Amino acid sequence: MASGVPKPSFPSDSVWRWWNGTLQVWISRIEYDGASGIHFNIHIQPPGGGSDYANYHVKFSKGSRYRWTITDSVGNPAYAIDGDYQVSGSMSAVDAAHQAALQMVAEITRAVGDGNIYGSLLGHWGENSGSLGDLLYGLKEPTLVDSDLVDPAVFGALTTPDIPGIEM
Repeated sequence: MASGVPKPSFPSDSVWRWWNGTLQVWISRIEYDGASGIHFNIHIQPPGGGSDYANYHVKFSKGSRYRWTITDSVGNPAYAIDGDYQVSGSMSAVDAAHQAALQMVAEITRAVGDGNIYGSLLGHWGENSGSLGDLLYGLKEPTLVDSDLVDPAVFGALTTPDIPGIEM
């Protein structure tokens, strides 16, 4: 058996990936399920995948102007983050989403304990793939972001009346 650091293993439909040899972090597309509504996940795992150290569910708070929340379904105190990102002031929804992303990236960087994640997570993720700010905006307005960032099931949920967590 070969020794050394396991290689990262990411889902093919993840929209952002990062690995430092001791952790792998990846972000899912915007998705929908009955329990969480419209959201995306940020996973922190050992290299090679496996059980999550943290699985943050990121949602837009319906009924608020510019507020996003994170809950960790794993609950590992080593990766605890604030979880509430509210932006006030007179700015566009796009600018507010990018401002919330700045706050969120600082918290995730602290939780991960490796400053190298900051620029990668905050920056533009490559041609036609968006950014964390774009994903946050997509939670508020899923039809207005690059379709590569959104699971097709979200669009079906948007056209179905009376689904919890969806504002029509």
